[in-house]
Order: sequence, then C-alpha cells, then structure tokens
Amino acid sequence: STQSTGRSSVPANSQKNTLPIQQPSDQPQFTKIGELRPQMKNINVVFIVLEKGTSTKTKDDHLVNQYLVADPSGSITLSLWDEKGHVLEEADIIQLKGGYSALFHNSLVLYTGRHGSIERVGEFTMTFSETPNMSKMEWTQPDPNNREYFVAVTPGASIPNQANAKLRNQ
Repeated sequence: STQSTGRSSVPANSQKNTLPIQQPSDQPQFTKIGELRPQMKNINVVFIVLEKGTSTKTKDDHLVNQYLVADPSGSITLSLWDEKGHVLEEADIIQLKGGYSALFHNSLVLYTGRHGSIERVGEFTMTFSETPNMSKMEWTQPDPNNREYFVAVTPGASIPNQANAKLRNQ
C-alpha cells in the first residue's frame, strides 16, 4: 500500500470569512484521523484542510459544506453545517473539539457536533497523509445487536493495530 505524504502549499484564499489563528488549546486527548471509527463521540482532532468539496442545501434550507481534511495518520471528509461551513480555507490548520463520526451513505464522515467548535490554529505547514482515506473505506456491523463493533471491509485497508478485524469504539 502506497502512502502519499506531503506538506501543504495551497495558496491562502480571501481572508474575510476565515477564522483568526488561535493557540492550540490544552485538551486531555486528541484522536488521529486514522483511528476514527463510526459512532465515535466527543472527538478532538487537529488537521489541515486539503480541499473544499461540495456544498449542498438541505430540504430545511441548511447549507452543508464538505472538505477533505488530513493529519499524519490519514484523511477524512469533514461536513460542516451553516455558518461553520463558511470559515474554512484550504491550507488552514484546524483544531476541532467535541466532534463526532457517523456513516452517511456508508461513508465515514467527521462532524463538529451541536456543541462542537472549530479553531484555526495555523496555516500552510503540517505533515499529512492522504491515505488511508477513512471516508472511502466500507464499514459494516457484523453483529446488528452490537452497534459498537465495526469492520472495515475494503481490501488492503490500513487500519492501525488490527487490520480488517472487529474494532471497538473508545
């Protein structure tokens, strides 16, 4: 499995809607993107924004923006709703607190959560890896009575500690 790593050199876009740069907050535990599993809650993670994806409107007139984000352990789709979705720019380094992960059309997605927050803690320079892309893995629950166990079924998937085996959310 080939792993692409790099440093972002994406040019900064307009600064009118960006978040101010903050110092990273002290948090007891940060999760790496490569460790994310479906239905995790209260996730704290630091990542770089690689690219802005699609923007869609819901039936209730909410705007949903999607981004590809990454850290040294992998990448994932981040979905931000309404005003939170307008503030990220490519190459921003973001600290997300109080997020959660969920499956949307069998794709793992990272969300901010109702009381979650995002802070811009830097820009341009952060080592990252685009693989594994956690959103491109296929997830299944071998035991429908136990919603805490998931299996990644994508051939060749790189899962830390226990490739293609039962994983328990923490």
